[in-house]
This record gives sequence, structure tokens and C-alpha cells, in this order.
Amino acid sequence: MPRDAFQEILNDNQRFVGRDPDLVPHKLRKMAKHPFAFFRGSFHLFAADWVSGLCAPWRDGAERERDPIIGDVHLESFGAHEAGDDKNPRVLFSIQDFDEAAEGDYDLDVLRAAASAALAVDQAGLPLSAACTAAARLAQGYADQAQRMARGDDPPDWIVAEGQNAPGPIDELCRNLAAVARSQFIEGLCERRPGSPPRIRRSDRHLDIRPERLRAVLEATGAFLRQLGARAAGGAPYLPVDVVFRVAGTGGLGRFRYAVLLAPESGVAGEEVLLELKESSPAALDLHRGRTQADQAERIARRAQEAQGRPGRWIGSARIGSQPFQVREIGPHDGHLSPTSFADAAQAEALLECCGRLLAAAHHRSWQATPEGRCLPPAQRLADREGLWLRRVVSFGLFYAAIVQEDHRAFAGRLEEALERLGPK
Repeated sequence: MPRDAFQEILNDNQRFVGRDPDLVPHKLRKMAKHPFAFFRGSFHLFAADWVSGLCAPWRDGAERERDPIIGDVHLESFGAHEAGDDKNPRVLFSIQDFDEAAEGDYDLDVLRAAASAALAVDQAGLPLSAACTAAARLAQGYADQAQRMARGDDPPDWIVAEGQNAPGPIDELCRNLAAVARSQFIEGLCERRPGSPPRIRRSDRHLDIRPERLRAVLEATGAFLRQLGARAAGGAPYLPVDVVFRVAGTGGLGRFRYAVLLAPESGVAGEEVLLELKESSPAALDLHRGRTQADQAERIARRAQEAQGRPGRWIGSARIGSQPFQVREIGPHDGHLSPTSFADAAQAEALLECCGRLLAAAHHRSWQATPEGRCLPPAQRLADREGLWLRRVVSFGLFYAAIVQEDHRAFAGRLEEALERLGPK
């Protein structure tokens, strides 16, 4: 019996009803805009399709569900972040979104990435031939990088950064972000009053937090800071000075999400840091497989530390009450590429090949962190079948992109019904 994508979207978002009355309608409207946004906001459909066999993962007799995977991979999962310490910061481009990290099959990430490539190229208004080639370049980039790292041609901490392994648009993004000073970034988000700590400027993205939640968020942030032991440049400890409810993303809309402004106890201006605490839900893949739930926030932090190679220093997890939250910095050097940034087919192909390489590097590093014998390295999985694997990845990417386009059209046609059923009660 075919699945009912519309009903599954309602079921998945029902858990958010009764929170902020505007978030779920905002998410549904974003998903209805175009197929790529729909894909971003509906990983739970992909997970269900994977478990049901629609994605037809290869079964070759080996254990294939124990690989450390990213889960929700798409073009906008890749972005820039700052790595290194305050004295030697560097802007890198890597995978940023680990919300759906799980143990599964490497192919799940690659197949989803290929579908994302086809949808992104279509969203950019490029022809079908470009979608085919872009998916192929992504898959080939993955295979090539997996083999290079297995042979030792590239070091385990291989990166894409300004002037290093980056195609033109990524290199330009990293350079532009590196030129933004932290103090300039904070001043753009905050307002200062004489004799008072800085305050995050309220907007449609940063809202006043409910008073009953404020104390719990402050307590969780304090515990995180004590565990991390982070201090400002002058050695003063950081203190939380303001908290807002944060509205961001697509798939994560509806979850509790907070921005916490930190300032050094010394009161020195220009050394403030902005953290995000984002509610972690059980991985959709685990839910559909009926697997025992891990602390997803801890798993997200661990996978980011493993997979990024050179992660930022503000990565971790916290608890607000009994609910796990992932913690990361919202920094001046964060940035993403979107399908609308593709100038032409050649540029799209170069960017997506780079994403394939980044995914392979993330898989290789995460494999290195797993207990010996638990799973195979990505390159070994491709031995003696790379040509068949590449054809399968490309054909799946086009096939699943068509499913997403049909699901999106059906959902967009029933948007008002969805808003009525999931709107404020």
C-alpha cells in the first residue's frame, strides 16, 4: 500500500502543536514553496522509505546498518564554520547539520545527497541533463575521496577551506566570512545600553523567551560552560547575559531553540559569544526501525567532533529538564550555499562534487572513531563495484527526486488543510 506523505507530515509535526503558535504554520509554508524545501523538511519520509525498502539498499551479506552516518544530508547541510582557537581561527567548509545522526548504511547518506543534487539543480532552473551530471559528479567525488583517504593520499584531517580544495564559490564564501570580525557580528545582532550588559535585538528570528523557560535555559547553559571550561581571552569566565527564542531552519522548526549571549565576567566588550541550544529529538531512522534511543544530543556532538575533522570549540550537549539539547556557536563565520547561488551547470557540478568529497571524508573520519571491526571503511565498501555503485547512486537520485516532486505537489495542493489541522487550537 503506498504511503500517504501528507498524513505522515501531519503525524510528524503533531508533536510541535501547542508550542509557539506560529512555528508549525511557518514550517509548512516553507515546505510548500518548492520541492527542495520540502525535501529539507521531510527527512522522516526518507527514513520511512529506507526502512520499507523503497530505497532498495544493496544487500551483499555483510552487516550494513552499523556505519556512523549523518542522516539528513542535502546541499544546505554543508556550510562554513570557524575552527581553531581565538588566536588562529580559520574558516572551513564542511558538513554542519547532524540532527539525524545515527548508525545505518553509508549508502543512505550518499543516496540522499544524490537526490538533493538533482532537486537543487532543478531549483536553480537548470536543465535535466545538468541534474544527471551533478548527481554523477557528487557520487564520483565521494568515491574518489574515499579512495584517496584510504590510500593515505590525503590526511585524516583533510579539509576544504579558503585557498584549499575549494571550488570558486566556496573559496569566495570562506574569504568573505573570514573578513567579518566577531565584534562586528555581535554589534549587528545586539544593542547596548550604558551600564548594562549587551542585549540581543528582538526580531522575527529572535523572540522574547517565556519566563518559565528562562531559568531552566540559564541553568543548562551554566552547566555546559562549567563542563567546557571555556574562558575569554583575558582568562575571565563567560556568563550568560541574555536569552531569546530562536526561529531558524526548516526541518527543525517547531523544536525548542534558544540563542544565549555570553559575555566575559570582566565585562570587556568585543569578546561576546552567541550560542544556540537546540532541542534534540530521537533520530527518525531509529524511530522507524524501533531501535533503542540514545541521547541524541550527545550523539550529534560526538558525530560533529568526529566528522568535521577540525570542529569549532563550542560543540557539546546540555539538558533542560529531561530533554537533551545540542549546543553550538552561532558565529560570524557561519554561511551556506543554496541552489539559487548556482551560476550555471558547470558551477553546480563543481560544488556538488566538492560536497561528495566532504561526505566521504566525514564517513572516513567517523569510521576511524568506531570500534575496530564494527564496520568497513567507505573505500572498502566500493571495492570491485564502483561502476555499478555510481550508476545506482545517480539513477536513485533522479528517481527519488521525482518522488519528492510528486509529494511536494500533493502537499502544496493541500496546504490550507494542513494549516487548519496543525494550526493553533
